[in-house]
Amino acid sequence: MIQKQAFGGIKTFPKGSKNLNRFIDKDGLFRMKTRLCNRNDTADFKTLVLLSKFGLGVEQLIRQIHVENNHAGIQTTIGILSEQVWLIQTRAVGKVIEKCVTSRRFNAKLVEVMPFPLRENRVQRCENIHLYKNTF
Repeated sequence: MIQKQAFGGIKTFPKGSKNLNRFIDKDGLFRMKTRLCNRNDTADFKTLVLLSKFGLGVEQLIRQIHVENNHAGIQTTIGILSEQVWLIQTRAVGKVIEKCVTSRRFNAKLVEVMPFPLRENRVQRCENIHLYKNTF
């Protein structure tokens, strides 16, 4: 369903994927063979689903992975996503994470307040106050 939104339901391969080892599986999904095709692993790991950078479904998937991993950074989110799907352009991950309010809070710059001079009545000389201990 996400691929139909992103690629318009056309059975031609999306732009930006011509250098990938790609094929259409029996379910009609665009997939890509990884270099780990001889590894003893699941078929979903060896042949990843291709996703575009566009689409609400792709954005929701990125946001879900980002939040499930405690608002992980861009590189961590890309790494986790690359185990499940193959994004044609990974810049979409950064754009989604930039919109996250929680992540933005941690990336905010600290506000530095410049010291200002005190008023005259705050800097006048006064007598020292002596505290005496009662020795009764």
